[in-house]
Amino acid sequence: MLLLAAISTGCADGGRPLEPQSDPRLRDRVVELGFRPDMIVDLGSTFLVEGDIEISKHDLAAGGVQAGHGTGLRRPAGGASYQYIGNRTVENENYPERPIYVYITSLLRNSHPEWAQAVRSAMAQWNNLGGFNLRFVEVTSESASNIRVTSYTQYTDEVARSGWPSRGGSPGAYVWINLGYQRGLGSGGQPVYASKVFHMVHELGHTIGFRHSNYLLLGENGGDSIGAHLVPGTSLLDSLSVMNGGANRRTWTGFSNGDRIAARVVYPGTVRAVGTLEGGYPRISWPAEPDAYQYRVYRETGFVFPTTYEVGTTTGTSLLDTATPASAAHLCGAYEFPTHYYFVIAYFPEGTVTRRDYPGVCVY
Repeated sequence: MLLLAAISTGCADGGRPLEPQSDPRLRDRVVELGFRPDMIVDLGSTFLVEGDIEISKHDLAAGGVQAGHGTGLRRPAGGASYQYIGNRTVENENYPERPIYVYITSLLRNSHPEWAQAVRSAMAQWNNLGGFNLRFVEVTSESASNIRVTSYTQYTDEVARSGWPSRGGSPGAYVWINLGYQRGLGSGGQPVYASKVFHMVHELGHTIGFRHSNYLLLGENGGDSIGAHLVPGTSLLDSLSVMNGGANRRTWTGFSNGDRIAARVVYPGTVRAVGTLEGGYPRISWPAEPDAYQYRVYRETGFVFPTTYEVGTTTGTSLLDTATPASAAHLCGAYEFPTHYYFVIAYFPEGTVTRRDYPGVCVY
């Protein structure tokens, strides 16, 4: 894991600490995140980069920059050839499924219901990705939310913008929708509904750390770009990626293959299995994972040095282990030491897989 040095707490003007909004060193921290210096816009309490990503100055001033949590992330070595995840991602390793709570303001819900519905549709699109362990959940209380979806009005060529994940592993704190955008294909120059869905899927992607897939083609690379990690298996030239920048009139047609790979590599999901008895043998069952083409069931046996066996492979959603007689089977509890332990791994066509699940199924 890459960890940049913590920001100095040095002082100016007679020893008085610099206020975050005026500290010139914070712009350097944005560059260290991998963004081009000449594309950083100072908005007062935040910096705007790449046109639609906002980074909090208070968060930058709080300490070092935390690198990505997801498995499979690696730093570029000798040239770019894949899609990119930023240096900050959402903490997810200790969650079978990490909920992200989204609050849509009453202004959007009541006065701009189509935008509110586009947000909900975008959340559903992310949630329906198989092998992806983040889940967006709408809440009715702003204080209970991780992301606040609100609006502003500027007559600019900007459809929306969003926050960037914090150094502590929380998602970007907001999505801003520009009600003044007037270059779309709908009435009064507003985006049509499918375009609104596209932009909301895109902005939610920024809140969990995904950079523009075409950021090199857009000239958004900042030198060494230590804040841009390659996502193995994705293409640099993915014209269908929802994370492409400079796509104001794009409409939602689904995730590209590269988008699905990136989501599953950075935020790998788990298969939640349950156990029952059938004729004195354990049957392991699980819900279907969208896009998975097969599942492999594994059994671990032994207390101190467990041995792992592959019980079987199936395209269905359950498997009976007739080689292992049992008297009990259930979801494992805390500090439980069963005779056998089962877990399921889902496999996807592009080569990505889920993580093993904790807790799995305990069998005696």
